[in-house]
Order: sequence, then C-alpha cells, then structure tokens
Amino acid sequence: MHTLLVSDHHFYIGNPEAPQAWLDYTLNQNVLTLVHTEVTAVLQGQGIAGQLVAFAVTYARHFNLKVVPLCDYAAGQFAKKAEYRDVLLNP
Repeated sequence: MHTLLVSDHHFYIGNPEAPQAWLDYTLNQNVLTLVHTEVTAVLQGQGIAGQLVAFAVTYARHFNLKVVPLCDYAAGQFAKKAEYRDVLLNP
C-alpha cells in the first residue's frame, strides 16, 4: 500500500513536484469535484486509481463534503460502488 497525500487540488502518491499517481480536484464551498485521475506506468495495474478515489471519498466524509465525479474513472467507480453514493452531490 502506498502513502496517499493531499496538496492543493491533488490527492497523490510520490513526490509533490513529480507524483507517480494523482487525482486532481476542485473544492468550492462544500463540493469536491473530481476532475482527473492519472497513474504513471510504474504504478499501473496495482489498483492505485481506485485507491485514490477511495481516499477522496474518505476525505469527503471526514470534511462533510459532497462529491461530483467528473473524471470518467471516478464516475465509473461511483457507479460500481454503492457505498460511495452517500457523498454524491446528486445520487
């Protein structure tokens, strides 16, 4: 398991200047919009993108945020996982 970190507008793994995987987001009031997920070749195939989305859901729950999954990958995860629906802005 890799350590997931938070910076301005990114959940990421690795060095903040050159992350190995990241999920870009925007935060407007209490709405967390998941914009783009990227995993570099070195980490592909390890379920890292799914871990990033799961981390975003945990983050949203912790800070009482609602989520809009604009990213195709994140939207797919929300469609597959009923346990994520409690944080959706429009379930």
